[in-house]
Amino acid sequence: MLNLAKYGSLGAALRDALDQFADETCLIEADREKEKERLSYREFKERALPLARALQDSGFGGGDRASIIMTNQSKWLIS
Repeated sequence: MLNLAKYGSLGAALRDALDQFADETCLIEADREKEKERLSYREFKERALPLARALQDSGFGGGDRASIIMTNQSKWLIS
């Protein structure tokens, strides 16, 4: 378990968790009582990094803001 008190941001804690717990379950998406998808921290990172790189390549950087418009689903967390 991470000691969240030592982190200055949620992003910093997430970066450490992605490495420390790579093979542990990070996210479970369920629809009512049926599990739709389960991702490890490694899989979560593999899905999130391409979007992060694309945003950086397009000039998105520190201090910039973005919004997300979509239904409640695991893709929201990854984006």
